[in-house]
Amino acid sequence: MHALSNSTADDFLDSINLGVGNYTEGEFWQQVEAFRNGLYADSAMTNKVLDRAKLQTQRRIVDAIYEEGGRDARILKNIEYPEPERDGGGSYELSKQQYLDEHMEDVWEDLGIDTAEKQYTTQQHQAWLVHVCTGMNLDWTPPHWRMLKARHEASRSKDARLIDNLFGRPPEPDMRPMEDFS
Repeated sequence: MHALSNSTADDFLDSINLGVGNYTEGEFWQQVEAFRNGLYADSAMTNKVLDRAKLQTQRRIVDAIYEEGGRDARILKNIEYPEPERDGGGSYELSKQQYLDEHMEDVWEDLGIDTAEKQYTTQQHQAWLVHVCTGMNLDWTPPHWRMLKARHEASRSKDARLIDNLFGRPPEPDMRPMEDFS
């Protein structure tokens, strides 16, 4: 594994071992360009997508709070939230938007489960709620990074010999050992 690992200290690069594939000169520079474009796309779009998913999730939680015994009671399990107050006529004092603006950031930051049978961090609970409310996978990867990974994995299976030779795969019949090693 040491031979396959890299030392970039970049989580994404560490996860795919970019550079272990079998690239032609053109493919190598395509990978570099794809990584560069991925960095720009990531900085421009990923936070916007995640912020939108968070907002959708918070709105769905507020909808569930305002629905008495509603269908979304499952998402309210293990969430502590202030009950919306009613005025004298039975209507809610705050609209859903006002409740979202006044209370949801505190509710969102106080998520997490710490009981005898279950324990989730705030981030794990938030990720689960985003998954349930939006359908976004828990291990969501931006599409530009997924495409880079796909091209890299495809290149590793295309006549790659770098790893084979390192771990002692016999050379192809038409390959002769260099004279220095004979």
